[in-house]
Amino acid sequence: MKHPATLITKRLQKVPLQTVLVAPFVLQIAIAVGLTGWLSLRNGQNAVNDVASQLRTEVTARIQQHVTTYLETPHLVNRINADAIRLGLLNVENIPGLERYFWQQMQQFKTVSYISLGTEQAEYIGVERLDNGALQIEVSDRATGRNFQTYATDSRGNRTQLVQSKPNYDPRQRDWYKTSVKAGKPIWTEIYTYFSTQKLTITADQPLYDAQGKLIGVTAADLVLSQIGDFLRSLKIGKTGQTFIMERSGLLVATSLPEKPFILSADGKTQERLAATASRNELIRATAQHLQQRFGDLRQIQGSQQLDFQLEGKRQFLQVLPLPDQRGLDWLIVVVVPETDFMEQIEANTQSTILLCLAALIAAIALGILTSRWIAQPILHLSRAAKALSQGEWEQTVPVEREDEVGVLARAFQNMAEQLRASFGVLEQRNEELEVRVQERTADIRAANEQLLVEIAERQRVEDALRVFLHAVSHDLRNPVTGMLMVLGNLLKSESLPIDDSNGSGKAVIPVARSILERMAQSSDRQLYLINSLLEVHASEVGGIVLQTEPLELGHLITDVLTDFEPLLSKNQVSATALIPNHLPAVPADPLQLRRVLENLLANALKHNPPGVSLSVSVEQGDNSLLCRVQDNGAGINPEVCEHLFELYSRGPQTRRSTGLGLGLYLCRQIIVAHGGEMGVTSSPEVGSTFWFTLPLAPVGATTKSP
Repeated sequence: MKHPATLITKRLQKVPLQTVLVAPFVLQIAIAVGLTGWLSLRNGQNAVNDVASQLRTEVTARIQQHVTTYLETPHLVNRINADAIRLGLLNVENIPGLERYFWQQMQQFKTVSYISLGTEQAEYIGVERLDNGALQIEVSDRATGRNFQTYATDSRGNRTQLVQSKPNYDPRQRDWYKTSVKAGKPIWTEIYTYFSTQKLTITADQPLYDAQGKLIGVTAADLVLSQIGDFLRSLKIGKTGQTFIMERSGLLVATSLPEKPFILSADGKTQERLAATASRNELIRATAQHLQQRFGDLRQIQGSQQLDFQLEGKRQFLQVLPLPDQRGLDWLIVVVVPETDFMEQIEANTQSTILLCLAALIAAIALGILTSRWIAQPILHLSRAAKALSQGEWEQTVPVEREDEVGVLARAFQNMAEQLRASFGVLEQRNEELEVRVQERTADIRAANEQLLVEIAERQRVEDALRVFLHAVSHDLRNPVTGMLMVLGNLLKSESLPIDDSNGSGKAVIPVARSILERMAQSSDRQLYLINSLLEVHASEVGGIVLQTEPLELGHLITDVLTDFEPLLSKNQVSATALIPNHLPAVPADPLQLRRVLENLLANALKHNPPGVSLSVSVEQGDNSLLCRVQDNGAGINPEVCEHLFELYSRGPQTRRSTGLGLGLYLCRQIIVAHGGEMGVTSSPEVGSTFWFTLPLAPVGATTKSP
């Protein structure tokens, strides 16, 4: 069965040249038209997304800045009044003085609708701003018989006439007073409808205390939230975009629409807060419903959120931003813009682009047909001549009747036919030269490969000889040192040693200097330790570290090692602590190898720190491993040295007791890596050092080699 591509190719070979010239041209134009229209729409949508995102972010930021400043004003007024009273500039018992002071404050803070003060002596003074901008004074004290009296004022703040009087007013029994005293700090009240106006109001309260912490009273400042709505309506958010502010409960605070965020009763005397999901505006209502469905509880909205949703099949861009403060206020700023506000002009431009492209496509098809006919005839003549030339008929001529590219092509064909024969000869000569060069290059490469193999073999021979030499020298050194240690050990077990008398009168007993023997034993022991370390490094590099794993209680091993080190710890006046949780799981590990790691870390801590330091060995359980730390509060290590501590032959900070070739920590890390763990150090000079390693809880195999 023939391949489909082969069948298609054969069929295309039968298509006339004119069709071949026109069809791809038309297809190309059609694809270009389609891509142009699609990209135009796509780019328009991307531009809309970017513009909508920037618009939402900018509008939200402006609202946040304005509302934050607006809400800060009443607390600023309260702080000013509290400072004035605390500094003695205001006397809470001087009601006329407070009355004049509050009246002047209302002149300065235009956004505040009410400033008041209630005291523990049941006295009250307040100044209110009416809708027409006039100020009136409200007072209740001993002079009014505890009646709540309201006075109109003139342009200088003087009382003019009594507007109304209510009996038995005690500010201490009011909710705003009790709530503020209970909180003991500046707070916001709940949003409420002020009894003298049909507007939502919120009050900032702050309790006042004297120098002894005794409660003096509560100062308050009110804000009318309709001013926030006025600001929202002044914003331009596309054509039909809306913005609103609501509480986490879903109740409206202010909107960019003229509608009031509450509902009046039939008699017009009571008000009920309006939920955003019950708004008379469809866009605001749908937006609130989408937020409820998406988050379930509006308290789940944390941080600025840019969202979108469908309303009647049309996309809506949405941004919601929390607006909390430290005084109990927690609102949400919501901005929503319909996509249609941006897409109308873009869709019109896209339609125009598509129509123009279709017109260009029709014109291109007609022009392509004419052009193909004009091109095809001369090419057919060239095709026949080329076919004859391919059959060895070198004497071919093509009529040249045009001066355009086709005529140039015909003349070029003539020249090609004349030059082709000569080119064959030149080509054969060059092929012969190329074959010679290839053979020479092949010989060079073969010689280079042979030389490289010789160098590799020589390097391997040197490395093998070095390993044999190191192994032999280490063993030859270890045997005499071991024998020396045995002799010194026997000498140290006795109090004296028999030595021949120089006069030949027999044998005399001369006491042996034990300190000299002990120093010789210590020196020999250090030499044996260095030789063994050298052999272990050699063995780990040649065959890897072989582990004999078994379930191991790491806490028991740490306790045993610390017990073995007790004489050295006492000698160096070092206190050691084991911080091991109960019920640690067993890890698959080689107990002898891990004991070497712990002993090396403890020995290093003793060698590289002065006497009297504190040591701690702790273990923590992670998800898949145990973390062990050996920590001291000694001299510490510079960060530059820490980076190379675990390298071969790297030595840490040298002290009088420091010895070794820098092999211990290298071997420790090799052991931990062979267990499948990691090892490292953190240290600071004069603070101390912490060496740590991890051991996986999962088994790594009965026998494992380090990588």
